[in-house]
Amino acid sequence: DATLTLEKPVQLGVFFSKPNACSFGIIQQISASGGSVKMVAAITILRIQNRLIYAYLYSTFKDEDSVQWVRKTSEQWADAILKANQQ
Repeated sequence: DATLTLEKPVQLGVFFSKPNACSFGIIQQISASGGSVKMVAAITILRIQNRLIYAYLYSTFKDEDSVQWVRKTSEQWADAILKANQQ
């Protein structure tokens, strides 16, 4: 039996905020089956056709570059999703 443990997340604050989209970041230690990895995540909320869409992007945390990659990529994804769903 594998157990999954989520340690206390470190909040990184707002990655970006624009009309119809905003994103927040966290870093969190995850332990499972005797192994452990630190992850960085972007939680992006989009308003599309009067509905809320949540997009999650995760990457292994190595250094500040990991955080910048998640920040940049989540904004690119949000822009692409909004563009594809214009009315």
